[in-house]
Amino acid sequence: MSEIMDKLLDLLIDGEWHNIEELAEKMKIDNKKLEEIIKLLQKFNFLTYKNSKVRISTDVKELIKYKGNHKINSMVFL
Repeated sequence: MSEIMDKLLDLLIDGEWHNIEELAEKMKIDNKKLEEIIKLLQKFNFLTYKNSKVRISTDVKELIKYKGNHKINSMVFL
């Protein structure tokens, strides 16, 4: 599941709003499964989800950029 979360966060890193259907298609997973993952991530303030659209939180976006620059394992943050 962490691979799916990593892939989702990589797609959201631009900070823009994304449609769930488009994300599910890009990730090749079921819309309902993606929505469950999104709701979990929203519970921990990783992203905002409303009206079938999702956007990464600013703090998580900065954390991912920091992680990328410092070669930190993603499991440290989850």
